[in-house]
Amino acid sequence: MWRPQPASQGLAVRGPPLYIDRYVLYGEAGAALLAGAGAYRIGQWLAREERWRTLIWVPGIAICVLALVLQLGPQERIRTPQSRAYDFGGPSRYVAAHARQGDGVLYFGTLFRKAELGYPADFRKVTDFAEAISPRQAGNFRGTDKSVAATIPLMLDRQRIWVIGECPSQQLSPAALKQESATLATSFRLIASRHFRGISVTLWQRR
Repeated sequence: MWRPQPASQGLAVRGPPLYIDRYVLYGEAGAALLAGAGAYRIGQWLAREERWRTLIWVPGIAICVLALVLQLGPQERIRTPQSRAYDFGGPSRYVAAHARQGDGVLYFGTLFRKAELGYPADFRKVTDFAEAISPRQAGNFRGTDKSVAATIPLMLDRQRIWVIGECPSQQLSPAALKQESATLATSFRLIASRHFRGISVTLWQRR
């Protein structure tokens, strides 16, 4: 969304969006109904003249067919994983194929817990030991993590930990991810790494 600068500058700069598209999609049906009502009124007005009646049907049918054909491609693409910023299916299938019973999983950060929500069967072998409040209890798709002080001892009790989301690094924020990254670097060794659209998956083995 564009946020204008003071009028004296006569310029516009791009700022952060004021809303997320999914919060306004419900209004698209209203726009379509308004457009349809307007087209109907125009048709009624034109139909009053005898000579316009035949001409109304031909372009009307042509426009409807053209609108249907033009939207087929975009409608198909928007339903594919390639249209999304994050591919949650790929990481989930990768974990399912390589996880062992008793493995732990850490989400760097809570946004990536959506993978387990969307593909619960792929996470049957792993335990989200850093989760304090589940997404269902929290009423969202993120849930709440335990404090880093509570999480690190649990990390050290695991032989293998999957990290889904950001790749562990000392440059991450918040501080909790930095401390967990440091624990992985000092007490574990990286044994597998895979990158998917918007999501990194790494596997760490206890030293």
